[in-house]
Amino acid sequence: LVEVGASFSITKSLFFGGHGLLVLSKNSFSKKNESYFIGGLNIHYNLLPNKRVRLLPELAYSLGDYCTCEEENPHRRKGLHYLGVGFGAQFPLIKTDRLYFNISFMSHFILNRLEEKSVFHRYKVGLVYRFGQ
Repeated sequence: LVEVGASFSITKSLFFGGHGLLVLSKNSFSKKNESYFIGGLNIHYNLLPNKRVRLLPELAYSLGDYCTCEEENPHRRKGLHYLGVGFGAQFPLIKTDRLYFNISFMSHFILNRLEEKSVFHRYKVGLVYRFGQ
């Protein structure tokens, strides 16, 4: 899983942005490696706006082709809509409050009417760099 994202602050606590996910997975039937894409918009809310540590519930709306549904799991299905619900924590690594260690999770619920759909969960550990203040 590779993720790229950017967001900007609307207020001291509220952030709006976009994200793109490249999902690399092996189909359970064909055993073939495949790549899928999910991209969309997200909103974060910092529960601790006056602290250096950031606790961030997150909501996202995305479009993509990663289907965790039906018998052939996973497989490509164009035109999927996802609702993402997640939570994360960011810890500053240096005193300038620009570089953060990030740990978070997000659950992606497929909104399309499909039989036997399941939720796609992702867990992240990484770095966040804040440009500007």
